[in-house]
Amino acid sequence: MRLFPDDLRQALRLRRSLLGTGGALTLSILLWIVYEKGVVRLTQPQLGLLLAWFWTGNLIFLGMLRSGFNLRFRDPSITLPQIIWATLNVALMTYFLDEARPAALMILLLVVNLWSFRLNLAQLTGITILATASYGLVIYLLNVRYPERVNLDFELIILAGFAVALYGTTLAGHEMHALRRALRERNRGLESALDQINYLAVTDDLTGAYNRRYLEDVLAKQTALANRGDYRFSVCFFDVDQFKTINDKFSHTVGDKVLVRVAEIADKMIREGDYLVRYGGEKFVLVLAGTNAGAAVMVAERTREAVAAAKFGEIEPAARVTISCGVTEFRRGESGDALLIRADEAMYAAKSQGRNRVVYS
Repeated sequence: MRLFPDDLRQALRLRRSLLGTGGALTLSILLWIVYEKGVVRLTQPQLGLLLAWFWTGNLIFLGMLRSGFNLRFRDPSITLPQIIWATLNVALMTYFLDEARPAALMILLLVVNLWSFRLNLAQLTGITILATASYGLVIYLLNVRYPERVNLDFELIILAGFAVALYGTTLAGHEMHALRRALRERNRGLESALDQINYLAVTDDLTGAYNRRYLEDVLAKQTALANRGDYRFSVCFFDVDQFKTINDKFSHTVGDKVLVRVAEIADKMIREGDYLVRYGGEKFVLVLAGTNAGAAVMVAERTREAVAAAKFGEIEPAARVTISCGVTEFRRGESGDALLIRADEAMYAAKSQGRNRVVYS
Protein backbone atom coordinates (compact mmCIF):
# COMPACT_ATOMS: atom_id res chain seq x y z
CA MET A 1 0.00 0.00 0.00
CA ARG A 2 1.44 3.38 -0.99
CA LEU A 3 1.89 5.92 1.80
CA PHE A 4 0.88 8.92 -0.30
CA PRO A 5 -2.20 8.96 -2.57
CA ASP A 6 -1.89 9.50 -6.33
CA ASP A 7 -3.79 12.79 -6.14
CA LEU A 8 -1.10 15.46 -5.83
CA ARG A 9 -3.20 17.77 -3.66
CA GLN A 10 -4.12 14.97 -1.32
CA ALA A 11 -0.49 13.90 -1.12
CA LEU A 12 0.52 17.48 -0.23
CA ARG A 13 -2.17 17.70 2.47
CA LEU A 14 -1.01 14.40 3.95
CA ARG A 15 2.62 15.55 3.96
CA ARG A 16 1.66 18.73 5.81
CA SER A 17 -0.28 16.73 8.36
CA LEU A 18 2.69 14.43 8.83
CA LEU A 19 4.89 17.46 9.51
CA GLY A 20 2.38 18.57 12.14
CA THR A 21 2.50 15.05 13.57
CA GLY A 22 6.24 15.55 13.90
CA GLY A 23 5.49 18.38 16.32
CA ALA A 24 3.16 16.06 18.22
CA LEU A 25 5.93 13.46 18.41
CA THR A 26 8.34 16.08 19.76
CA LEU A 27 5.83 17.11 22.40
CA SER A 28 5.26 13.49 23.37
CA ILE A 29 9.00 12.92 23.75
CA LEU A 30 9.25 16.06 25.87
CA LEU A 31 6.43 14.82 28.08
CA TRP A 32 8.14 11.45 28.53
CA ILE A 33 11.47 13.11 29.38
CA VAL A 34 9.99 15.38 32.03
CA TYR A 35 8.13 12.37 33.43
CA GLU A 36 11.41 10.49 33.75
CA LYS A 37 12.94 13.56 35.41
CA GLY A 38 10.06 13.68 37.86
CA VAL A 39 8.90 17.20 37.02
CA VAL A 40 5.43 16.28 35.83
CA ARG A 41 2.42 15.64 38.02
CA LEU A 42 1.36 12.38 36.39
CA THR A 43 1.46 8.73 37.26
CA GLN A 44 2.55 6.32 34.56
CA PRO A 45 -1.07 5.21 33.75
CA GLN A 46 -2.15 8.86 33.57
CA LEU A 47 0.75 9.59 31.23
CA GLY A 48 -0.27 6.68 29.03
CA LEU A 49 -3.89 7.86 28.90
CA LEU A 50 -2.83 11.42 28.05
CA LEU A 51 -0.57 10.29 25.22
CA ALA A 52 -3.22 7.87 23.93
CA TRP A 53 -5.80 10.67 23.90
CA PHE A 54 -3.41 12.98 22.09
CA TRP A 55 -2.37 10.44 19.47
CA THR A 56 -5.89 9.19 18.83
CA GLY A 57 -6.83 12.61 17.47
CA ASN A 58 -3.67 12.87 15.37
CA LEU A 59 -4.20 9.43 13.85
CA ILE A 60 -7.85 10.24 13.08
CA PHE A 61 -6.77 13.29 11.09
CA LEU A 62 -4.15 11.26 9.24
CA GLY A 63 -6.70 8.54 8.51
CA MET A 64 -9.16 11.08 7.12
CA LEU A 65 -6.50 12.47 4.79
CA ARG A 66 -5.22 9.06 3.72
CA SER A 67 -8.71 7.68 3.03
CA GLY A 68 -10.03 10.77 1.26
CA PHE A 69 -12.76 11.35 3.85
CA ASN A 70 -11.52 14.93 4.20
CA LEU A 71 -12.76 15.68 0.68
CA ARG A 72 -16.29 15.82 2.04
CA PHE A 73 -15.48 19.04 3.90
CA ARG A 74 -15.45 22.58 2.57
CA ASP A 75 -11.76 22.84 3.46
CA PRO A 76 -10.26 19.47 2.46
CA SER A 77 -6.99 20.28 4.23
CA ILE A 78 -8.91 20.38 7.57
CA THR A 79 -6.28 22.87 8.73
CA LEU A 80 -8.33 24.72 11.33
CA PRO A 81 -9.56 21.59 13.16
CA GLN A 82 -6.00 20.25 13.34
CA ILE A 83 -4.62 23.49 14.80
CA ILE A 84 -7.48 23.72 17.32
CA TRP A 85 -6.86 20.12 18.36
CA ALA A 86 -3.12 20.77 18.77
CA THR A 87 -3.72 24.01 20.70
CA LEU A 88 -6.13 22.46 23.19
CA ASN A 89 -3.92 19.43 23.75
CA VAL A 90 -0.82 21.56 24.33
CA ALA A 91 -2.81 23.55 26.88
CA LEU A 92 -3.86 20.30 28.54
CA MET A 93 -0.28 19.06 28.71
CA THR A 94 1.05 22.34 30.11
CA TYR A 95 -1.31 21.86 33.03
CA PHE A 96 0.73 18.82 34.10
CA LEU A 97 4.13 20.32 33.35
CA ASP A 98 5.95 22.55 35.73
CA GLU A 99 9.23 24.15 34.69
CA ALA A 100 8.92 22.60 31.21
CA ARG A 101 5.77 24.56 30.28
CA PRO A 102 7.61 27.15 28.09
CA ALA A 103 9.09 24.35 25.97
CA ALA A 104 5.60 23.08 25.16
CA LEU A 105 4.55 26.58 24.16
CA MET A 106 7.50 26.83 21.76
CA ILE A 107 6.37 23.61 20.08
CA LEU A 108 2.87 25.06 19.69
CA LEU A 109 4.40 28.13 18.00
CA LEU A 110 6.13 25.79 15.57
CA VAL A 111 2.87 24.00 14.75
CA VAL A 112 0.95 27.25 14.24
CA ASN A 113 3.74 28.63 12.05
CA LEU A 114 3.68 25.46 9.95
CA TRP A 115 -0.04 25.79 9.19
CA SER A 116 -0.51 29.55 9.35
CA PHE A 117 -0.26 30.17 5.59
CA ARG A 118 -3.39 28.06 5.08
CA LEU A 119 -5.59 30.31 7.25
CA ASN A 120 -7.02 33.79 6.81
CA LEU A 121 -6.49 36.62 9.29
CA ALA A 122 -9.75 36.03 11.18
CA GLN A 123 -8.90 32.34 11.69
CA LEU A 124 -5.34 33.16 12.75
CA THR A 125 -6.58 35.76 15.23
CA GLY A 126 -9.04 33.22 16.61
CA ILE A 127 -6.23 30.68 17.11
CA THR A 128 -4.15 33.32 18.92
CA ILE A 129 -7.06 34.15 21.25
CA LEU A 130 -7.79 30.45 21.85
CA ALA A 131 -4.16 29.61 22.63
CA THR A 132 -3.65 32.62 24.88
CA ALA A 133 -6.94 32.06 26.72
CA SER A 134 -6.19 28.34 27.13
CA TYR A 135 -2.79 28.96 28.62
CA GLY A 136 -4.23 31.74 30.81
CA LEU A 137 -6.82 29.26 32.09
CA VAL A 138 -4.05 26.77 32.86
CA ILE A 139 -2.16 29.38 34.89
CA TYR A 140 -5.35 30.32 36.74
CA LEU A 141 -6.15 26.71 37.62
CA LEU A 142 -2.59 26.02 38.72
CA ASN A 143 -2.57 29.15 40.86
CA VAL A 144 -5.81 28.03 42.52
CA ARG A 145 -4.91 24.36 43.01
CA TYR A 146 -1.11 24.37 43.25
CA PRO A 147 -0.06 27.91 44.23
CA GLU A 148 3.26 26.63 45.53
CA ARG A 149 4.16 25.48 41.98
CA VAL A 150 3.36 28.79 40.31
CA ASN A 151 5.27 32.04 40.28
CA LEU A 152 2.36 34.14 39.10
CA ASP A 153 4.39 37.18 38.03
CA PHE A 154 6.79 35.00 36.08
CA GLU A 155 3.92 33.06 34.47
CA LEU A 156 2.14 36.27 33.44
CA ILE A 157 5.34 37.46 31.76
CA ILE A 158 5.54 34.15 29.89
CA LEU A 159 1.87 34.45 28.95
CA ALA A 160 2.36 37.99 27.59
CA GLY A 161 5.47 36.97 25.66
CA PHE A 162 3.71 33.91 24.28
CA ALA A 163 0.73 35.99 23.15
CA VAL A 164 2.96 38.54 21.41
CA ALA A 165 5.07 35.83 19.72
CA LEU A 166 2.01 33.88 18.64
CA TYR A 167 0.26 36.93 17.23
CA GLY A 168 3.44 37.91 15.40
CA THR A 169 3.50 34.43 13.92
CA THR A 170 -0.11 34.76 12.84
CA LEU A 171 0.55 38.12 11.18
CA ALA A 172 3.47 36.62 9.29
CA GLY A 173 1.22 33.72 8.37
CA HIS A 174 -1.40 36.14 7.10
CA GLU A 175 1.18 37.83 4.89
CA MET A 176 2.22 34.43 3.58
CA HIS A 177 -1.42 33.57 2.94
CA ALA A 178 -1.96 36.82 1.03
CA LEU A 179 1.25 36.32 -0.95
CA ARG A 180 0.27 32.74 -1.73
CA ARG A 181 -3.16 33.85 -2.93
CA ALA A 182 -1.66 36.63 -5.06
CA LEU A 183 0.84 34.21 -6.59
CA ARG A 184 -1.92 31.72 -7.30
CA GLU A 185 -4.01 34.36 -9.04
CA ARG A 186 -0.99 35.58 -10.99
CA ASN A 187 -0.18 32.02 -12.03
CA ARG A 188 -3.74 31.58 -13.22
CA GLY A 189 -3.42 34.75 -15.26
CA LEU A 190 -0.11 33.56 -16.72
CA GLU A 191 -1.57 30.16 -17.54
CA SER A 192 -4.54 31.81 -19.24
CA ALA A 193 -2.22 34.11 -21.21
CA LEU A 194 -0.02 31.17 -22.17
CA ASP A 195 -3.06 29.19 -23.33
CA GLN A 196 -4.15 32.18 -25.39
CA ILE A 197 -0.68 32.54 -26.90
CA ASN A 198 -0.55 28.83 -27.73
CA TYR A 199 -4.02 29.07 -29.27
CA LEU A 200 -3.06 32.07 -31.39
CA ALA A 201 0.16 30.38 -32.45
CA VAL A 202 -1.68 27.48 -34.09
CA THR A 203 -4.96 29.13 -35.10
CA ASP A 204 -6.02 31.20 -38.09
CA ASP A 205 -7.29 34.47 -36.65
CA LEU A 206 -10.05 34.87 -39.25
CA THR A 207 -11.73 31.46 -39.41
CA GLY A 208 -10.68 29.86 -36.13
CA ALA A 209 -9.32 26.84 -38.05
CA TYR A 210 -5.78 25.61 -37.43
CA ASN A 211 -3.10 27.43 -39.41
CA ARG A 212 -0.56 26.14 -41.90
CA ARG A 213 2.22 26.01 -39.34
CA TYR A 214 0.23 23.64 -37.18
CA LEU A 215 -0.54 21.50 -40.23
CA GLU A 216 3.15 20.58 -40.39
CA ASP A 217 3.02 19.21 -36.84
CA VAL A 218 -0.22 17.32 -37.51
CA LEU A 219 1.13 15.68 -40.64
CA ALA A 220 4.40 14.78 -38.90
CA LYS A 221 2.51 12.96 -36.15
CA GLN A 222 0.08 11.28 -38.53
CA THR A 223 2.80 10.07 -40.90
CA ALA A 224 4.85 8.75 -37.95
CA LEU A 225 1.85 6.72 -36.77
CA ALA A 226 1.12 5.41 -40.26
CA ASN A 227 4.75 4.43 -40.90
CA ARG A 228 5.02 2.55 -37.58
CA GLY A 229 2.01 0.27 -37.87
CA ASP A 230 -1.42 -0.55 -39.19
CA TYR A 231 -2.74 3.01 -39.25
CA ARG A 232 -4.26 4.95 -42.12
CA PHE A 233 -5.21 8.55 -42.61
CA SER A 234 -6.34 10.76 -45.47
CA VAL A 235 -6.44 14.43 -46.38
CA CYS A 236 -8.99 16.51 -48.24
CA PHE A 237 -7.70 19.66 -49.93
CA PHE A 238 -10.56 21.99 -50.85
CA ASP A 239 -10.85 25.46 -52.32
CA VAL A 240 -13.73 27.95 -52.48
CA ASP A 241 -14.73 28.16 -56.15
CA GLN A 242 -14.29 31.50 -57.92
CA PHE A 243 -13.39 33.22 -54.69
CA LYS A 244 -11.64 36.08 -56.50
CA THR A 245 -14.93 36.85 -58.20
CA ILE A 246 -16.68 36.97 -54.82
CA ASN A 247 -14.08 39.44 -53.56
CA ASP A 248 -14.18 41.58 -56.69
CA LYS A 249 -17.95 41.57 -57.01
CA PHE A 250 -19.07 41.88 -53.39
CA SER A 251 -15.95 43.17 -51.49
CA HIS A 252 -13.23 41.57 -49.42
CA THR A 253 -15.36 41.93 -46.30
CA VAL A 254 -17.98 39.67 -47.84
CA GLY A 255 -15.20 37.31 -48.93
CA ASP A 256 -13.90 37.06 -45.37
CA LYS A 257 -17.38 36.29 -44.05
CA VAL A 258 -17.78 33.59 -46.69
CA LEU A 259 -14.53 31.97 -45.57
CA VAL A 260 -15.68 32.03 -41.95
CA ARG A 261 -19.00 30.40 -42.86
CA VAL A 262 -17.33 27.74 -45.03
CA ALA A 263 -14.94 26.92 -42.15
CA GLU A 264 -17.88 26.58 -39.74
CA ILE A 265 -19.65 24.19 -42.11
CA ALA A 266 -16.53 22.09 -42.70
CA ASP A 267 -15.81 21.89 -38.98
CA LYS A 268 -19.24 20.37 -38.38
CA MET A 269 -18.55 17.65 -40.96
CA ILE A 270 -15.50 16.21 -39.21
CA ARG A 271 -15.07 14.28 -35.98
CA GLU A 272 -13.23 15.18 -32.82
CA GLY A 273 -9.67 14.11 -33.51
CA ASP A 274 -9.76 15.32 -37.12
CA TYR A 275 -8.26 18.65 -38.13
CA LEU A 276 -9.54 21.61 -40.14
CA VAL A 277 -6.69 23.79 -41.42
CA ARG A 278 -6.76 27.01 -43.36
CA TYR A 279 -3.89 26.44 -45.78
CA GLY A 280 -3.91 29.96 -47.14
CA GLY A 281 -6.32 32.34 -48.87
CA GLU A 282 -9.45 30.38 -49.78
CA LYS A 283 -7.75 26.96 -49.47
CA PHE A 284 -8.45 24.55 -46.63
CA VAL A 285 -7.19 21.10 -45.65
CA LEU A 286 -9.02 18.40 -43.72
CA VAL A 287 -6.74 15.87 -42.02
CA LEU A 288 -8.90 12.83 -41.34
CA ALA A 289 -7.26 10.68 -38.68
CA GLY A 290 -7.64 6.91 -38.93
CA THR A 291 -9.64 7.26 -42.13
CA ASN A 292 -9.19 5.36 -45.39
CA ALA A 293 -9.78 6.77 -48.86
CA GLY A 294 -13.40 5.62 -49.19
CA ALA A 295 -14.47 7.17 -45.91
CA ALA A 296 -12.51 10.33 -46.70
CA VAL A 297 -14.33 10.75 -50.02
CA MET A 298 -17.64 10.44 -48.15
CA VAL A 299 -16.58 13.20 -45.71
CA ALA A 300 -15.52 15.41 -48.63
CA GLU A 301 -18.83 14.84 -50.42
CA ARG A 302 -20.84 15.69 -47.31
CA THR A 303 -18.80 18.86 -46.87
CA ARG A 304 -19.21 19.86 -50.50
CA GLU A 305 -22.96 19.25 -50.41
CA ALA A 306 -23.34 21.15 -47.12
CA VAL A 307 -21.52 24.20 -48.50
CA ALA A 308 -23.50 24.13 -51.75
CA ALA A 309 -26.79 23.88 -49.83
CA ALA A 310 -25.92 26.54 -47.28
CA LYS A 311 -27.67 29.89 -47.34
CA PHE A 312 -25.32 32.86 -47.57
CA GLY A 313 -28.13 35.40 -47.84
CA GLU A 314 -27.30 37.07 -44.53
CA ILE A 315 -23.80 37.72 -45.93
CA GLU A 316 -24.71 38.58 -49.49
CA PRO A 317 -28.06 37.58 -51.09
CA ALA A 318 -26.51 37.19 -54.52
CA ALA A 319 -23.56 35.04 -53.37
CA ARG A 320 -23.43 31.44 -54.55
CA VAL A 321 -20.71 29.45 -52.85
CA THR A 322 -19.32 26.02 -53.74
CA ILE A 323 -16.07 24.18 -53.11
CA SER A 324 -13.88 21.81 -55.11
CA CYS A 325 -12.23 18.96 -53.19
CA GLY A 326 -9.22 16.74 -53.79
CA VAL A 327 -8.90 13.63 -51.61
CA THR A 328 -6.00 11.26 -51.18
CA GLU A 329 -4.84 8.65 -48.68
CA PHE A 330 -1.37 8.55 -47.17
CA ARG A 331 1.05 6.08 -48.74
CA ARG A 332 3.50 4.56 -46.32
CA GLY A 333 6.95 6.06 -46.66
CA GLU A 334 5.96 9.29 -48.39
CA SER A 335 6.36 12.73 -46.88
CA GLY A 336 3.60 15.04 -45.72
CA ASP A 337 4.52 17.47 -48.52
CA ALA A 338 4.13 14.74 -51.13
CA LEU A 339 0.74 13.85 -49.70
CA LEU A 340 -0.43 17.47 -49.91
CA ILE A 341 0.83 17.81 -53.48
CA ARG A 342 -1.27 14.83 -54.58
CA ALA A 343 -4.34 16.19 -52.78
CA ASP A 344 -3.73 19.64 -54.31
CA GLU A 345 -3.47 18.12 -57.79
CA ALA A 346 -6.73 16.25 -57.21
CA MET A 347 -8.40 19.50 -56.14
CA TYR A 348 -7.27 21.27 -59.34
CA ALA A 349 -8.55 18.29 -61.32
CA ALA A 350 -11.95 18.87 -59.66
CA LYS A 351 -11.83 22.51 -60.76
CA SER A 352 -10.87 21.62 -64.31
CA GLN A 353 -13.78 19.18 -64.47
CA GLY A 354 -16.32 21.91 -63.70
CA ARG A 355 -15.90 22.74 -59.99
CA ASN A 356 -18.22 21.84 -57.11
CA ARG A 357 -17.09 18.25 -57.08
CA VAL A 358 -14.76 15.77 -55.35
CA VAL A 359 -11.86 14.05 -57.10
CA TYR A 360 -9.88 11.21 -55.52
CA SER A 361 -6.21 10.75 -56.34
